[in-house]
Amino acid sequence: MRLGAFETGPNDTQENGVYCGNALKLVKDIPDESINLVFTDPPYAKEYLYLYEWLATETARILLPGGFLCAMAGGYYLDQVFANMSNKGLEWYFKIEVYSKNESSVIWPRRIITKTKPILIWTKGPGIVSFWNMVDVYQGQGKDKRYHQWGQDVGSARYCIEYIIGTQPEAIVLDPFVGGGATVEACKILGINYLAFDSDPNACEMSRQRVRNRATPIQTEQLHLYG
Repeated sequence: MRLGAFETGPNDTQENGVYCGNALKLVKDIPDESINLVFTDPPYAKEYLYLYEWLATETARILLPGGFLCAMAGGYYLDQVFANMSNKGLEWYFKIEVYSKNESSVIWPRRIITKTKPILIWTKGPGIVSFWNMVDVYQGQGKDKRYHQWGQDVGSARYCIEYIIGTQPEAIVLDPFVGGGATVEACKILGINYLAFDSDPNACEMSRQRVRNRATPIQTEQLHLYG
């Protein structure tokens, strides 16, 4: 599917829906109101907090009415993340907590051991999930560093994408910080069009290879959505 200057994945082109470059520049070539869902995992460090403000502002432009934004975030700067994302043209919807049974991180300045990661959900106008109800806790498999040093498990992305937009054949999911490709693999599993950006050429090629090697939807395993 063609979307402005881009060809969405999965396809057989060299890019395969994954484009290498600065997302802040590439996103300008995405037409207004053309994306159904943005699912992404920006970097959490303090120096990258401005990305959440940019993400909310650009998402408000490119989302279709009723579209969703799902953004992973760290807990330490969550107050600033909310401040940066508020009043940018999106409505607060809810959050999903991804729980990892066998993994934890220590937030030393707060003396907190954390076993959850929030996925913050915003909408452009009233949004309605495709499935009847969405549970606000998903039991994930922990970080997946096989593809990227900050990689997340594919199940978390699939959980949100499948519940929010189902398997609409014309839907498009955008991930502007795709990293190792969990989002695009989730879309490949569900048979959903995707567009993804990353500034790291190695990460982009890893994401492309990941979806090339992924089985087609009819051959994939059934996800136990409730963890």
